[in-house]
Amino acid sequence: MEPTENFNKSKRWLILSSSTLIVSMLIGIQYESNGSDWPLKIENGESINEVILLAVVYFLFQYLLFWGIQNSSIKNKIQYKLDYFSTISISWISIFIYLTKWKDEISSKIDLIISAMSFGTIEYVSYGLASGLIAIALFMLTTIFASAKTSKLAETIVKNYLQKESELASRIEDSLINNEWVLVFNPKTKNGRKRIVFLPEGVIGDGINQNENRWRLNGQFLELVNSSGSVFSRFSYDFDKDEFEHTNDDDTLSIRSQRIIRSDKKSGRP
Repeated sequence: MEPTENFNKSKRWLILSSSTLIVSMLIGIQYESNGSDWPLKIENGESINEVILLAVVYFLFQYLLFWGIQNSSIKNKIQYKLDYFSTISISWISIFIYLTKWKDEISSKIDLIISAMSFGTIEYVSYGLASGLIAIALFMLTTIFASAKTSKLAETIVKNYLQKESELASRIEDSLINNEWVLVFNPKTKNGRKRIVFLPEGVIGDGINQNENRWRLNGQFLELVNSSGSVFSRFSYDFDKDEFEHTNDDDTLSIRSQRIIRSDKKSGRP
């Protein structure tokens, strides 16, 4: 089973925005509007850093959200764990570099204010130092508050999603057990179908064999497991059609484009 397309898309955008922020802070980029194919060029950048930072924060939140709703079988695989933590690390490194550069800018401005002491402007110096310290404190407090709120919001969204997924899985299980089904195991032949009965606790009644030996729900996906314990076929449930369609995932062993349809419904498809 593979991560969802939305998850992969958010990862690509997060890596792109984080890498761009790192380049922008270390080398500098600015917007180029002379009609070139690539609208960014290497140069000393200014306010564009803040724009890129907002993009990093947005895609980081999106990435965390999509990771939270991935199937447990995906999150438990070591390669996806390593990919997740490396992507998160890149994003946080870019944010850390931005905060470090931002601190240097504040320090340089404070040094400039201190140099005004030679002109006897003590009041101006005091005001500038106080303003700088207040700005830093407000920025840190805002960052901590925003991080806490973002984390709480993401947790709430993921919790609501998982609850909804659990309710849908319960509906699917009830439908499997309480209705009669036909497995179209070979869509290319007229006789490539058989009656299949789903019993409680993953037991298959009629239609059981070495390939379709047991059944289970993995989130909203119906998986038929063979006698060796491997996923032989995986189906997604179409609520509108009231039938299951093969996901055609690479890790499944069965013939592609299989379906599981209600035996009391007519279908023009083979």
